[in-house]
Amino acid sequence: MPDKSRMRLGAVVLAGGRGTRMGRAKEALPFGGATLLGHIVNRLAAIAQRVVVVGRDLQQDLPQLAAGTLCAVDDRTNGGPLAGLCTGLRALRDDAGFGDDDAAFVTGCDMPFVDRTVIDGLLQHLGTHAVLMPRVEVLQPLCALYRIGTIDYAIALLDRGERTPRSMASHPNAHVLPAATFATFCRDGRALRNVNTPADYEAALAELDDAR
Repeated sequence: MPDKSRMRLGAVVLAGGRGTRMGRAKEALPFGGATLLGHIVNRLAAIAQRVVVVGRDLQQDLPQLAAGTLCAVDDRTNGGPLAGLCTGLRALRDDAGFGDDDAAFVTGCDMPFVDRTVIDGLLQHLGTHAVLMPRVEVLQPLCALYRIGTIDYAIALLDRGERTPRSMASHPNAHVLPAATFATFCRDGRALRNVNTPADYEAALAELDDAR
C-alpha cells in the first residue's frame, strides 16, 4: 500500500502540439512575464519535486525553462498525448529516480490556471489509487494524477492503438472523481481552461491582468 506521507510528487507538461488553431506555437506565447509554457512550469516547480516537459521531437524549439526542468521527447511517432504521458512518467522514473508508488500531476502546456489548491485537492482524493481523473462534463486526463507504476499499463494501451490519456481511466485501480467533488476545490473551473485559439489567449491574458 502506498505511503502517502513519503510519496514524491512530480509534474508532467505535455507540449507536443503544433498550435494549429492558434496559428503559432502555443508554448512560446508571452504570458505572465514568461512564455505560456514557462509560466506553467514555474507554477508547477513550486509544487512538485521535479517537472518534466515532453515535446514532440528534437526539432521542436522549446522556450527557456526554469533550471532543473527535465525535457524529453515522445518516443512513439503519432502516439498522441498518451505517448507523451508515458514518456513523462518514464523520465520521472529513469532520470529523476521516482518510484512506482510516487505520482505525477499531468497537464498541458496550454492550461495556465492550474494552481496549488487544485493539485492539493486532487492529492486529498488519491488515496491508494493508481490514477485519479476528474470528470467534469467529460474525463479530464490533463488535470489528473498518475502513479509512476502505471507506465506498463500506458504502454499496453499504446500497443492496442490508444492515443488519448482518457483511456487510463480504464486502469483497474483508477478512480474517476465526480464533478461535484472536484468543484469543492475548483469552484470556478479555471484549472480546466485551455488556450487553443487567439481569442482564448486574449481572454487568458486579460484574466491574468485582472488577478494582479
